[in-house]
Amino acid sequence: AEAAELLATLTGIPRAAVDVIANGIDTERFAPVASPEARRALRRDKGLPEEGLLLGCVAALRPVKNHRGLLRAFAQAVTGTAAAAHLVLVGDGELAGELRELAETLGIAERVLFLGRRADVAELLPCFDAFVLNSDTEGLSYAVLEAMACGLPLIATAVGGNVRLVRDGRQGLLVPAGDGDALAAVLARVLAAPDSLAAMGREARMMVDTEYGMTAMLARYHALYRELAG
Repeated sequence: AEAAELLATLTGIPRAAVDVIANGIDTERFAPVASPEARRALRRDKGLPEEGLLLGCVAALRPVKNHRGLLRAFAQAVTGTAAAAHLVLVGDGELAGELRELAETLGIAERVLFLGRRADVAELLPCFDAFVLNSDTEGLSYAVLEAMACGLPLIATAVGGNVRLVRDGRQGLLVPAGDGDALAAVLARVLAAPDSLAAMGREARMMVDTEYGMTAMLARYHALYRELAG
């Protein structure tokens, strides 16, 4: 893991002596909705479009997250299609104004919803159909884990922890970082076949519950303590 490598580099502790136990995700708080009807009701409650595909991204509006590339890829994917789809950006940051202007320039302002910083992310995530992240670099993202716990497949760049969380086509779809055409192609494929997202979302939820849930975290701590106790 990147964290273990960094700790070993900074402290001189041998890498073999460093273990990493990820913080557990509360898979009861971060969970899928029970039915399509419940999702529509939740969307209505949050002021989101009740029908159509919602692609959500929870990330600070900073250059490393490459929202610019995401907007361009989304614009390319929806051009010429009548598919009802929106991109929902949750987060704030230095690029907020610039990104709003870019959405206008690209002609997708009506399809991109800027929600800003929110305290109800656990309720917003189940409204989405997929989680999209176009980061240039990424660690083990807890925003991603929370989204996957809510039954969202991940559409993201193949960087950092993303490649450990997703087997392409199983828990989501990965593209090379900085390849806007590849991301646009994946988004266009999803728009054309939105039903493909549900199965990947179930796999994503299962993986997080098994590998990154509270039970898994406690089991790893228990095993570590037993090992140290000798």
